[in-house]
Amino acid sequence: MDIPADPTIEALLRKNAELLQALATSQAQVDVLVKTVGDKQSEIERLQHKLQALIHRLWGRRSEKGAPGQLMLFHDDAEQEQPVKPDTAPDDEEVLESTSPKKKRKPRAAKGKDLPRTRIEHDVTPEEKICACCGEQKQRFGEDVREEYDYVPASVLVKEHVRPKYACRSCGDGVVIARLPPVLIEKGMPGPGLLAQIVTAKYADHLPLYRQEAIFLRHGLELSRQTMCDWLHVTAHHLTPIVLAMRRDLLRRPVIQSDDTHVMLQTNAESKGCQKAFLWAWTAPERDLVLYEFEVTRSMTIVDAFLADFTGEVVVADGYPGYNPCQKRGVKRGGCFAHARRYLREATTHPREASKLLVHIQMLYAVEKRAKELGLDAEARLRLRQEESKPVLAELRAALDRMRGLGTPDGAFYKAWHYLDAQWPHLTLFVDDGRVPIDNNNSEQMMRPVAVGRKNWLFAGSIKGGENAAIFYSVIGTCKLLGIPPFEYLRDVLSRISTHPHRLIHELTPAGWKAAREAGAIKSA
Repeated sequence: MDIPADPTIEALLRKNAELLQALATSQAQVDVLVKTVGDKQSEIERLQHKLQALIHRLWGRRSEKGAPGQLMLFHDDAEQEQPVKPDTAPDDEEVLESTSPKKKRKPRAAKGKDLPRTRIEHDVTPEEKICACCGEQKQRFGEDVREEYDYVPASVLVKEHVRPKYACRSCGDGVVIARLPPVLIEKGMPGPGLLAQIVTAKYADHLPLYRQEAIFLRHGLELSRQTMCDWLHVTAHHLTPIVLAMRRDLLRRPVIQSDDTHVMLQTNAESKGCQKAFLWAWTAPERDLVLYEFEVTRSMTIVDAFLADFTGEVVVADGYPGYNPCQKRGVKRGGCFAHARRYLREATTHPREASKLLVHIQMLYAVEKRAKELGLDAEARLRLRQEESKPVLAELRAALDRMRGLGTPDGAFYKAWHYLDAQWPHLTLFVDDGRVPIDNNNSEQMMRPVAVGRKNWLFAGSIKGGENAAIFYSVIGTCKLLGIPPFEYLRDVLSRISTHPHRLIHELTPAGWKAAREAGAIKSA
Protein backbone atom coordinates (compact mmCIF):
# COMPACT_ATOMS: atom_id res chain seq x y z
CA MET A 1 0.00 0.00 0.00
CA ASP A 2 1.54 3.32 -1.16
CA ILE A 3 1.83 6.03 1.45
CA PRO A 4 0.67 9.35 0.03
CA ALA A 5 3.43 11.99 -0.10
CA ASP A 6 3.21 14.62 2.51
CA PRO A 7 3.26 18.01 0.76
CA THR A 8 4.79 19.59 3.85
CA ILE A 9 7.78 17.24 3.79
CA GLU A 10 8.30 17.81 0.05
CA ALA A 11 8.19 21.53 0.58
CA LEU A 12 10.75 21.23 3.38
CA LEU A 13 12.99 19.07 1.21
CA ARG A 14 12.82 21.58 -1.63
CA LYS A 15 13.53 24.37 0.82
CA ASN A 16 16.49 22.42 2.22
CA ALA A 17 17.88 21.86 -1.29
CA GLU A 18 17.54 25.56 -2.05
CA LEU A 19 19.32 26.45 1.18
CA LEU A 20 22.10 24.00 0.41
CA GLN A 21 22.46 25.53 -3.04
CA ALA A 22 22.51 29.03 -1.56
CA LEU A 23 25.07 27.86 1.01
CA ALA A 24 27.31 26.43 -1.72
CA THR A 25 26.98 29.66 -3.69
CA SER A 26 27.81 31.71 -0.60
CA GLN A 27 30.78 29.47 0.20
CA ALA A 28 32.09 29.93 -3.33
CA GLN A 29 31.69 33.67 -2.96
CA VAL A 30 33.49 33.52 0.39
CA ASP A 31 36.33 31.56 -1.21
CA VAL A 32 36.60 34.16 -3.96
CA LEU A 33 36.61 36.96 -1.40
CA VAL A 34 39.24 35.18 0.73
CA LYS A 35 41.43 34.74 -2.34
CA THR A 36 40.87 38.38 -3.28
CA VAL A 37 41.79 39.50 0.23
CA GLY A 38 44.93 37.33 0.08
CA ASP A 39 45.89 38.79 -3.28
CA LYS A 40 45.27 42.30 -2.02
CA GLN A 41 47.34 41.60 1.08
CA SER A 42 50.19 40.33 -1.07
CA GLU A 43 49.86 43.41 -3.25
CA ILE A 44 49.93 45.64 -0.17
CA GLU A 45 53.07 43.89 1.11
CA ARG A 46 54.70 44.22 -2.31
CA LEU A 47 53.87 47.92 -2.54
CA GLN A 48 55.05 48.49 1.03
CA HIS A 49 58.33 46.82 0.15
CA LYS A 50 58.71 49.00 -2.92
CA LEU A 51 57.94 52.10 -0.87
CA GLN A 52 60.49 51.19 1.81
CA ALA A 53 63.08 50.37 -0.83
CA LEU A 54 62.45 53.72 -2.55
CA ILE A 55 62.69 55.61 0.75
CA HIS A 56 65.95 53.81 1.52
CA ARG A 57 67.39 54.67 -1.89
CA LEU A 58 66.44 58.34 -1.47
CA TRP A 59 67.48 58.91 2.14
CA GLY A 60 68.94 55.68 3.45
CA ARG A 61 72.51 54.58 3.95
CA ARG A 62 74.21 54.04 0.60
CA SER A 63 76.71 51.43 1.67
CA GLU A 64 75.62 47.80 1.33
CA LYS A 65 78.21 46.54 3.79
CA GLY A 66 76.03 47.21 6.80
CA ALA A 67 76.78 46.82 10.47
CA PRO A 68 76.52 43.15 11.51
CA GLY A 69 76.04 44.12 15.14
CA GLN A 70 72.71 45.66 14.21
CA LEU A 71 71.69 42.53 12.32
CA MET A 72 72.21 40.47 15.46
CA LEU A 73 69.43 42.47 17.17
CA PHE A 74 66.95 40.18 15.40
CA HIS A 75 68.61 37.06 16.79
CA ASP A 76 66.71 36.13 19.93
CA ASP A 77 67.99 32.59 19.32
CA ALA A 78 71.47 33.69 18.33
CA GLU A 79 73.15 31.31 20.74
CA GLN A 80 71.47 28.29 19.17
CA GLU A 81 72.13 29.38 15.57
CA GLN A 82 75.61 30.87 15.57
CA PRO A 83 77.54 30.34 12.34
CA VAL A 84 80.17 27.65 12.52
CA LYS A 85 83.69 29.03 12.93
CA PRO A 86 87.00 27.22 12.45
CA ASP A 87 89.39 26.85 15.35
CA THR A 88 91.74 29.45 13.86
CA ALA A 89 89.03 32.08 13.39
CA PRO A 90 88.54 34.88 15.92
CA ASP A 91 85.52 34.86 18.19
CA ASP A 92 82.18 36.40 17.19
CA GLU A 93 82.76 39.86 18.55
CA GLU A 94 86.12 40.19 16.81
CA VAL A 95 84.70 39.04 13.45
CA LEU A 96 81.72 41.36 13.61
CA GLU A 97 83.74 44.35 14.75
CA SER A 98 86.33 43.79 12.04
CA THR A 99 83.71 44.35 9.34
CA SER A 100 83.18 47.96 10.38
CA PRO A 101 86.43 49.32 11.82
CA LYS A 102 86.88 52.94 12.70
CA LYS A 103 88.33 54.85 9.80
CA LYS A 104 91.78 56.19 10.49
CA ARG A 105 92.31 59.75 9.46
CA LYS A 106 94.85 59.90 6.66
CA PRO A 107 97.70 62.36 7.05
CA ARG A 108 97.01 65.56 5.20
CA ALA A 109 99.01 65.76 2.00
CA ALA A 110 100.79 68.92 0.97
CA LYS A 111 98.30 70.99 -0.98
CA GLY A 112 99.19 71.68 -4.58
CA LYS A 113 102.71 70.33 -4.25
CA ASP A 114 102.77 69.27 -7.91
CA LEU A 115 101.17 72.44 -9.30
CA PRO A 116 103.22 75.05 -11.17
CA ARG A 117 104.18 77.97 -8.96
CA THR A 118 104.74 81.67 -9.55
CA ARG A 119 106.84 83.53 -7.01
CA ILE A 120 105.72 87.07 -6.28
CA GLU A 121 108.00 88.90 -3.86
CA HIS A 122 106.70 91.86 -1.86
CA ASP A 123 109.73 93.77 -0.55
CA VAL A 124 109.92 96.72 1.81
CA THR A 125 111.02 100.17 0.65
CA PRO A 126 114.74 101.11 0.61
CA GLU A 127 114.15 103.51 3.50
CA GLU A 128 112.75 100.70 5.65
CA LYS A 129 115.92 98.66 5.09
CA ILE A 130 117.93 101.26 7.09
CA CYS A 131 118.02 100.74 10.86
CA ALA A 132 116.44 103.68 12.66
CA CYS A 133 118.70 103.17 15.70
CA CYS A 134 122.23 102.98 14.23
CA GLY A 135 121.72 103.78 10.56
CA GLU A 136 123.21 100.43 9.40
CA GLN A 137 121.83 98.43 6.43
CA LYS A 138 119.44 95.71 7.61
CA GLN A 139 120.34 92.13 6.58
CA ARG A 140 117.83 89.63 5.18
CA PHE A 141 117.51 86.62 7.49
CA GLY A 142 114.36 84.84 6.32
CA GLU A 143 110.99 85.19 4.68
CA ASP A 144 107.32 84.63 5.28
CA VAL A 145 105.45 82.70 2.56
CA ARG A 146 101.69 82.68 2.02
CA GLU A 147 100.21 80.38 -0.60
CA GLU A 148 97.26 81.49 -2.73
CA TYR A 149 95.43 79.42 -5.31
CA ASP A 150 94.53 81.10 -8.56
CA TYR A 151 92.96 79.87 -11.77
CA VAL A 152 94.07 80.47 -15.34
CA PRO A 153 91.20 79.73 -17.77
CA ALA A 154 91.80 77.15 -20.47
CA SER A 155 92.71 78.64 -23.81
CA VAL A 156 92.43 77.67 -27.45
CA LEU A 157 95.33 78.59 -29.68
CA VAL A 158 96.04 78.39 -33.39
CA LYS A 159 99.19 76.63 -34.55
CA GLU A 160 100.38 77.90 -37.94
CA HIS A 161 102.31 75.25 -39.85
CA VAL A 162 104.47 77.38 -42.16
CA ARG A 163 106.24 75.67 -45.10
CA PRO A 164 108.56 77.87 -47.12
CA LYS A 165 108.59 77.23 -50.87
CA TYR A 166 111.80 77.07 -52.92
CA ALA A 167 112.35 77.21 -56.66
CA CYS A 168 115.19 77.90 -59.09
CA ARG A 169 115.30 81.65 -59.91
CA SER A 170 116.83 81.03 -63.33
CA CYS A 171 114.50 78.42 -64.81
CA GLY A 172 111.59 78.61 -62.34
CA ASP A 173 111.55 74.82 -62.09
CA GLY A 174 112.06 72.35 -59.28
CA VAL A 175 109.71 73.88 -56.69
CA VAL A 176 110.16 72.14 -53.33
CA ILE A 177 108.21 72.41 -50.09
CA ALA A 178 108.46 70.50 -46.83
CA ARG A 179 105.97 67.73 -46.17
CA LEU A 180 103.30 68.34 -43.57
CA PRO A 181 103.52 66.22 -40.42
CA PRO A 182 100.91 63.43 -40.24
CA VAL A 183 97.47 64.57 -39.17
CA LEU A 184 94.63 62.58 -37.67
CA ILE A 185 91.91 64.16 -39.79
CA GLU A 186 92.85 64.81 -43.40
CA LYS A 187 92.32 68.49 -44.27
CA GLY A 188 90.89 68.92 -40.80
CA MET A 189 91.72 71.73 -38.40
CA PRO A 190 91.70 70.05 -34.96
CA GLY A 191 95.00 69.20 -33.34
CA PRO A 192 95.48 66.22 -30.99
CA GLY A 193 95.07 68.44 -27.93
CA LEU A 194 91.67 69.74 -29.04
CA LEU A 195 90.44 66.24 -29.91
CA ALA A 196 91.70 64.91 -26.58
CA GLN A 197 89.87 67.70 -24.77
CA ILE A 198 86.55 67.01 -26.52
CA VAL A 199 86.77 63.28 -25.78
CA THR A 200 87.84 63.77 -22.16
CA ALA A 201 85.20 66.42 -21.50
CA LYS A 202 82.38 64.24 -22.78
CA TYR A 203 83.34 60.77 -21.56
CA ALA A 204 85.34 61.59 -18.42
CA ASP A 205 83.68 64.83 -17.28
CA HIS A 206 80.22 64.05 -18.74
CA LEU A 207 79.90 67.29 -20.70
CA PRO A 208 77.62 66.82 -23.73
CA LEU A 209 78.66 68.48 -26.97
CA TYR A 210 76.14 71.32 -26.75
CA ARG A 211 77.73 72.44 -23.47
CA GLN A 212 81.21 72.18 -24.95
CA GLU A 213 79.96 74.27 -27.86
CA ALA A 214 79.11 77.09 -25.45
CA ILE A 215 82.40 76.71 -23.56
CA PHE A 216 84.49 76.94 -26.72
CA LEU A 217 82.49 79.98 -27.82
CA ARG A 218 83.49 81.73 -24.60
CA HIS A 219 87.11 81.05 -25.56
CA GLY A 220 86.57 82.66 -28.94
CA LEU A 221 86.22 79.49 -31.02
CA GLU A 222 82.94 78.93 -32.87
CA LEU A 223 82.64 75.16 -33.05
CA SER A 224 79.34 73.42 -33.79
CA ARG A 225 78.33 70.22 -32.06
CA GLN A 226 77.87 68.51 -35.44
CA THR A 227 81.49 69.25 -36.31
CA MET A 228 82.65 67.86 -32.97
CA CYS A 229 80.47 64.78 -33.51
CA ASP A 230 82.16 64.16 -36.88
CA TRP A 231 85.57 64.53 -35.25
CA LEU A 232 84.60 61.99 -32.57
CA HIS A 233 83.74 59.45 -35.28
CA VAL A 234 87.18 59.80 -36.85
CA THR A 235 88.94 59.72 -33.49
CA ALA A 236 87.12 56.55 -32.46
CA HIS A 237 88.12 54.96 -35.76
CA HIS A 238 91.80 55.63 -35.03
CA LEU A 239 91.50 54.32 -31.45
CA THR A 240 89.82 51.08 -32.54
CA PRO A 241 93.10 49.11 -33.03
CA ILE A 242 94.13 50.05 -29.48
CA VAL A 243 90.82 48.83 -28.04
CA LEU A 244 91.13 45.58 -30.03
CA ALA A 245 94.57 45.06 -28.49
CA MET A 246 93.05 45.65 -25.06
CA ARG A 247 90.36 43.10 -25.88
CA ARG A 248 92.94 40.47 -26.81
CA ASP A 249 94.70 41.11 -23.52
CA LEU A 250 91.49 40.77 -21.52
CA LEU A 251 90.43 37.52 -23.20
CA ARG A 252 93.73 35.95 -22.18
CA ARG A 253 93.06 36.57 -18.48
CA PRO A 254 92.13 33.48 -16.40
CA VAL A 255 89.21 35.27 -14.71
CA ILE A 256 87.09 38.09 -16.12
CA GLN A 257 84.00 39.88 -14.86
CA SER A 258 81.00 41.30 -16.64
CA ASP A 259 78.02 43.57 -16.09
CA ASP A 260 75.71 45.66 -18.24
CA THR A 261 73.50 48.72 -18.05
CA HIS A 262 71.01 50.32 -20.40
CA VAL A 263 71.43 53.49 -22.44
CA MET A 264 68.91 55.13 -24.70
CA LEU A 265 69.43 54.89 -28.46
CA GLN A 266 67.80 57.40 -30.79
CA THR A 267 66.06 55.45 -33.54
CA ASN A 268 64.53 58.36 -35.45
CA ALA A 269 66.04 61.83 -35.38
CA GLU A 270 62.88 63.45 -36.74
CA SER A 271 60.41 61.96 -34.27
CA LYS A 272 63.06 61.82 -31.51
CA GLY A 273 62.03 58.27 -30.75
CA CYS A 274 64.35 56.21 -28.54
CA GLN A 275 64.76 52.58 -27.57
CA LYS A 276 66.78 50.78 -24.95
CA ALA A 277 70.27 49.68 -25.86
CA PHE A 278 73.01 48.27 -23.64
CA LEU A 279 76.61 48.90 -22.68
CA TRP A 280 78.45 45.83 -21.41
CA ALA A 281 81.52 46.23 -19.21
CA TRP A 282 84.15 43.48 -19.18
CA THR A 283 86.95 43.78 -16.67
CA ALA A 284 89.41 41.71 -14.62
CA PRO A 285 89.91 41.27 -10.87
CA GLU A 286 93.32 42.93 -11.21
CA ARG A 287 91.51 46.25 -11.85
CA ASP A 288 93.89 47.33 -14.60
CA LEU A 289 91.69 46.97 -17.66
CA VAL A 290 88.07 47.54 -18.64
CA LEU A 291 86.43 47.00 -22.00
CA TYR A 292 82.98 48.25 -23.02
CA GLU A 293 80.76 46.81 -25.74
CA PHE A 294 77.69 48.56 -27.19
CA GLU A 295 74.78 46.34 -28.23
CA VAL A 296 71.18 47.05 -29.17
CA THR A 297 69.90 43.96 -27.33
CA ARG A 298 70.62 41.94 -24.19
CA SER A 299 70.51 38.63 -26.00
CA MET A 300 72.45 35.55 -24.88
CA THR A 301 74.27 35.64 -28.19
CA ILE A 302 76.06 38.83 -27.05
CA VAL A 303 77.89 37.00 -24.27
CA ASP A 304 78.52 33.97 -26.44
CA ALA A 305 80.03 36.08 -29.22
CA PHE A 306 82.30 38.02 -26.88
CA LEU A 307 83.62 34.86 -25.23
CA ALA A 308 84.29 33.10 -28.53
CA ASP A 309 88.03 33.81 -28.17
CA PHE A 310 88.17 33.60 -24.37
CA THR A 311 91.02 31.34 -23.28
CA GLY A 312 90.47 31.75 -19.53
CA GLU A 313 88.52 29.63 -17.09
CA VAL A 314 85.98 31.73 -15.14
CA VAL A 315 83.44 34.47 -15.88
CA VAL A 316 82.05 36.26 -12.81
CA ALA A 317 78.65 37.89 -13.30
CA ASP A 318 75.22 38.42 -11.78
CA GLY A 319 72.31 36.02 -12.11
CA TYR A 320 71.43 36.92 -15.71
CA PRO A 321 70.76 33.64 -17.59
CA GLY A 322 72.53 35.03 -20.66
CA TYR A 323 75.83 33.89 -19.17
CA ASN A 324 74.75 30.24 -18.99
CA PRO A 325 75.84 29.29 -22.55
CA CYS A 326 79.47 30.01 -21.64
CA GLN A 327 79.43 26.85 -19.53
CA LYS A 328 79.04 24.81 -22.72
CA ARG A 329 82.51 26.06 -23.68
CA GLY A 330 83.92 24.68 -20.46
CA VAL A 331 83.97 28.12 -18.82
CA LYS A 332 82.92 28.23 -15.17
CA ARG A 333 80.51 30.82 -13.83
CA GLY A 334 81.24 32.75 -10.67
CA GLY A 335 78.42 34.42 -8.74
CA CYS A 336 77.99 37.71 -6.92
CA PHE A 337 77.40 37.78 -3.17
CA ALA A 338 76.93 41.56 -3.35
CA HIS A 339 73.68 40.98 -5.26
CA ALA A 340 72.54 38.44 -2.66
CA ARG A 341 73.36 40.85 0.14
CA ARG A 342 71.45 43.64 -1.61
CA TYR A 343 68.34 41.52 -2.11
CA LEU A 344 68.37 40.43 1.54
CA ARG A 345 68.67 44.02 2.73
CA GLU A 346 65.57 44.85 0.69
CA ALA A 347 63.65 41.87 2.10
CA THR A 348 61.73 43.91 4.69
CA THR A 349 58.86 41.41 4.84
CA HIS A 350 60.97 38.95 6.88
CA PRO A 351 63.67 41.02 8.59
CA ARG A 352 64.56 38.40 11.19
CA GLU A 353 65.29 35.64 8.67
CA ALA A 354 67.02 38.03 6.28
CA SER A 355 69.31 39.28 9.07
CA LYS A 356 70.34 35.74 9.95
CA LEU A 357 71.47 35.14 6.38
CA LEU A 358 73.14 38.53 6.20
CA VAL A 359 75.31 37.79 9.23
CA HIS A 360 76.81 34.79 7.43
CA ILE A 361 77.48 36.86 4.31
CA GLN A 362 79.12 39.59 6.39
CA MET A 363 81.42 36.98 7.91
CA LEU A 364 82.45 35.91 4.40
CA TYR A 365 83.28 39.52 3.56
CA ALA A 366 85.28 39.82 6.78
CA VAL A 367 87.53 37.01 5.55
CA GLU A 368 87.93 38.71 2.17
CA LYS A 369 88.81 41.99 3.83
CA ARG A 370 91.49 40.33 5.96
CA ALA A 371 92.96 38.65 2.88
CA LYS A 372 93.14 42.02 1.13
CA GLU A 373 94.73 43.74 4.11
CA LEU A 374 97.36 41.00 4.33
CA GLY A 375 98.06 41.26 0.59
CA LEU A 376 97.63 37.51 0.05
CA ASP A 377 98.21 35.96 -3.35
CA ALA A 378 95.75 33.51 -4.91
CA GLU A 379 97.21 30.41 -3.20
CA ALA A 380 97.28 31.97 0.26
CA ARG A 381 93.81 33.41 -0.24
CA LEU A 382 92.53 29.96 -1.19
CA ARG A 383 93.95 28.45 2.01
CA LEU A 384 92.32 31.17 4.10
CA ARG A 385 88.98 30.66 2.39
CA GLN A 386 89.13 26.90 2.88
CA GLU A 387 89.86 27.34 6.58
CA GLU A 388 87.43 30.14 7.40
CA SER A 389 84.92 30.76 4.60
CA LYS A 390 84.01 27.16 3.83
CA PRO A 391 82.49 26.42 7.29
CA VAL A 392 80.50 29.66 7.10
CA LEU A 393 79.14 28.64 3.69
CA ALA A 394 78.07 25.28 5.10
CA GLU A 395 76.13 27.01 7.87
CA LEU A 396 74.62 29.46 5.37
CA ARG A 397 73.47 26.54 3.22
CA ALA A 398 71.85 24.89 6.25
CA ALA A 399 70.06 28.13 7.13
CA LEU A 400 68.77 28.43 3.58
CA ASP A 401 67.38 24.89 3.69
CA ARG A 402 65.57 25.61 6.96
CA MET A 403 63.90 28.64 5.39
CA ARG A 404 62.72 26.83 2.27
CA GLY A 405 59.14 27.75 1.36
CA LEU A 406 59.07 30.84 3.55
CA GLY A 407 57.24 33.83 2.08
CA THR A 408 55.11 34.24 -1.01
CA PRO A 409 56.62 33.75 -4.49
CA ASP A 410 56.15 37.43 -5.28
CA GLY A 411 57.54 38.56 -1.93
CA ALA A 412 60.92 40.24 -1.47
CA PHE A 413 62.29 37.64 0.93
CA TYR A 414 61.39 34.72 -1.32
CA LYS A 415 63.12 36.41 -4.25
CA ALA A 416 66.25 36.94 -2.15
CA TRP A 417 66.13 33.37 -0.92
CA HIS A 418 65.56 32.04 -4.43
CA TYR A 419 68.52 34.00 -5.75
CA LEU A 420 70.81 32.44 -3.16
CA ASP A 421 69.41 28.96 -3.75
CA ALA A 422 69.47 29.09 -7.57
CA GLN A 423 72.90 30.75 -7.76
CA TRP A 424 74.51 28.61 -5.06
CA PRO A 425 76.91 26.67 -7.33
CA HIS A 426 78.12 29.95 -8.84
CA LEU A 427 78.22 31.84 -5.54
CA THR A 428 80.40 29.21 -3.87
CA LEU A 429 82.94 28.89 -6.69
CA PHE A 430 85.23 31.46 -5.05
CA VAL A 431 85.89 29.21 -2.04
CA ASP A 432 87.63 26.65 -4.27
CA ASP A 433 89.60 29.10 -6.43
CA GLY A 434 91.69 31.86 -4.91
CA ARG A 435 91.66 33.84 -8.16
CA VAL A 436 87.87 34.25 -8.20
CA PRO A 437 86.43 37.31 -6.38
CA ILE A 438 83.51 36.95 -4.01
CA ASP A 439 81.37 39.40 -5.96
CA ASN A 440 81.11 41.31 -9.21
CA ASN A 441 81.60 44.77 -7.73
CA ASN A 442 84.53 45.57 -10.03
CA SER A 443 82.28 45.47 -13.09
CA GLU A 444 79.42 47.21 -11.31
CA GLN A 445 81.70 50.11 -10.42
CA MET A 446 82.63 50.44 -14.09
CA MET A 447 78.95 51.17 -14.79
CA ARG A 448 78.95 54.32 -12.66
CA PRO A 449 80.56 56.61 -15.28
CA VAL A 450 77.96 55.45 -17.80
CA ALA A 451 75.12 56.08 -15.35
CA VAL A 452 76.38 59.60 -14.65
CA GLY A 453 77.07 60.27 -18.33
CA ARG A 454 73.65 59.28 -19.63
CA LYS A 455 72.04 61.79 -17.27
CA ASN A 456 73.91 64.48 -19.19
CA TRP A 457 74.12 63.36 -22.81
CA LEU A 458 70.75 61.51 -22.46
CA PHE A 459 71.04 59.16 -25.46
CA ALA A 460 73.27 57.84 -28.24
CA GLY A 461 72.37 59.46 -31.53
CA SER A 462 73.01 56.30 -33.57
CA ILE A 463 74.39 52.78 -33.34
CA LYS A 464 77.73 54.12 -34.55
CA GLY A 465 77.60 56.76 -31.84
CA GLY A 466 77.02 54.05 -29.23
CA GLU A 467 79.95 52.03 -30.54
CA ASN A 468 82.14 55.14 -30.40
CA ALA A 469 81.07 55.71 -26.80
CA ALA A 470 82.15 52.15 -25.94
CA ILE A 471 85.60 52.82 -27.45
CA PHE A 472 86.08 56.07 -25.55
CA TYR A 473 84.79 54.62 -22.27
CA SER A 474 87.17 51.67 -22.66
CA VAL A 475 90.21 53.90 -23.10
CA ILE A 476 89.29 56.47 -20.45
CA GLY A 477 88.10 53.85 -17.95
CA THR A 478 91.35 51.92 -18.26
CA CYS A 479 93.35 55.14 -17.88
CA LYS A 480 91.54 55.86 -14.62
CA LEU A 481 92.20 52.34 -13.32
CA LEU A 482 95.90 52.76 -14.07
CA GLY A 483 96.10 56.25 -12.61
CA ILE A 484 96.84 57.88 -15.98
CA PRO A 485 95.50 61.37 -16.83
CA PRO A 486 93.13 60.62 -19.76
CA PHE A 487 93.79 63.94 -21.49
CA GLU A 488 97.56 63.53 -21.35
CA TYR A 489 97.32 59.98 -22.69
CA LEU A 490 94.93 60.86 -25.52
CA ARG A 491 96.86 63.93 -26.62
CA ASP A 492 100.09 61.97 -26.93
CA VAL A 493 98.58 58.87 -28.54
CA LEU A 494 96.50 60.82 -31.06
CA SER A 495 99.62 62.68 -32.17
CA ARG A 496 101.47 59.42 -32.91
CA ILE A 497 98.91 56.77 -33.83
CA SER A 498 98.71 57.60 -37.55
CA THR A 499 102.42 56.71 -38.03
CA HIS A 500 102.78 54.03 -35.36
CA PRO A 501 103.47 50.47 -36.66
CA HIS A 502 100.43 48.25 -36.27
CA ARG A 503 102.53 45.34 -35.04
CA LEU A 504 103.55 47.52 -32.07
CA ILE A 505 100.03 48.75 -31.32
CA HIS A 506 100.26 47.27 -27.81
CA GLU A 507 102.72 50.08 -26.99
CA LEU A 508 99.87 52.59 -27.34
CA THR A 509 97.44 50.83 -25.01
CA PRO A 510 97.10 52.59 -21.65
CA ALA A 511 99.17 49.85 -19.97
CA GLY A 512 101.89 50.04 -22.63
CA TRP A 513 101.87 53.84 -22.57
CA LYS A 514 102.20 53.89 -18.78
CA ALA A 515 105.13 51.48 -18.89
CA ALA A 516 106.87 53.64 -21.49
CA ARG A 517 106.32 56.79 -19.44
CA GLU A 518 107.68 55.15 -16.29
CA ALA A 519 110.72 54.04 -18.29
CA GLY A 520 111.30 57.63 -19.35
CA ALA A 521 110.40 57.15 -23.03
CA ILE A 522 107.44 59.55 -22.65
CA LYS A 523 107.70 62.80 -20.75
CA SER A 524 104.79 63.92 -18.60
CA ALA A 525 103.12 67.15 -19.63
